[in-house]
Amino acid sequence: SRMSHHVRSLSDIDPSTAANDPRPSASFSARKNPLCIPTNTPPVFPGLRPRISPRLLRLVTNAMSDSLLGHTPSNPPPLYRTTDHWFQRATAALLGEVPCRLGCTSCCIGPFPITLLDVQTLQQGLAGLPPTHRHQIEQRAIEQTAAMEAAFPQLTHTELLDKWTDQDIDRLVTEFHHHPCPALDADGRCGVYSHRPLVCRSMGIPTDDRGLAQGACEIQTFIPIVRLPIAFREEEDRLAQEEAASLETLRQATGSTGEEVFLPYGFLSEL
Repeated sequence: SRMSHHVRSLSDIDPSTAANDPRPSASFSARKNPLCIPTNTPPVFPGLRPRISPRLLRLVTNAMSDSLLGHTPSNPPPLYRTTDHWFQRATAALLGEVPCRLGCTSCCIGPFPITLLDVQTLQQGLAGLPPTHRHQIEQRAIEQTAAMEAAFPQLTHTELLDKWTDQDIDRLVTEFHHHPCPALDADGRCGVYSHRPLVCRSMGIPTDDRGLAQGACEIQTFIPIVRLPIAFREEEDRLAQEEAASLETLRQATGSTGEEVFLPYGFLSEL
C-alpha cells in the first residue's frame, strides 16, 4: 500500500484535502492555495462523457453489495460515521479551537488520491441525489478528468494510481491545484457531505510531528495550547488499520490491482 506516502487515509492527514462541514474543514489544497473557489464554472469540454472504466466501477459498486445493504443516502458505512465521531470528539478536546466552519472551502481545492472505498461511498451518495444535482456534479468531474487525461495520458489506460510515483502524483496535484472538488456547490456546501471521503472527515485537526504541533492548513495559524490526548492518536491509528483491512477485503473480492484514484474519478458513473 502507498497509503503512507500521500493524502489518502486517517493516518496521513495533510493540508491537501477536502472539507469537514457543517463545521467544515478549514484546510488547504494540495498546494495550500488560498483562492476563492470558482464553483459551477461553465464546461470547458461540453459534451464529454465519463470514461471511468466500467469494470472498475462495477467492481467498486457491486463487489461489496451485501455490506451496503441497509445503508441509505443518509446512512454511510460505519467506518465513515465512526470517523465523524472521532473528529467531533477531537475538536471538543481541543476546546473548540479548530477553525473549521461552514463556508470555509479552502481545503476543497485541488485533486488528491482517494481509495476505492471512498469511490464506493461517493457513488452511494450520488445515487441519493436529485437527478439535476447529480448531473451537475458528474459534469464537473467529467471536465476535470478530461483535462487531467489530456495532461497525463497514462490516465487513459487506467485510473488506478498505485503504480504512480510520488513525483508524478505531485506534478498532477500541482498542475490542477486550482480545481475545486466536483461536489463543491456554489454556496460553499458539499453536495455529497454525508458520503464524503474519509480524509475529508478527519481533516482539520492539528498534526503532531516528532513532538511538534503543526496546523492542518495555512488558515489554522493558531495552534491550541491544549494538545490532542494520545488516546485520540491511538484511535486514529486504529481507524486507519480498519480502513486498510476494508481495502484489502475489497481488493480480494474484486481482484482489483490497485486501491486509489484521483478524487474526480470517484464521481463518474458507468455509461
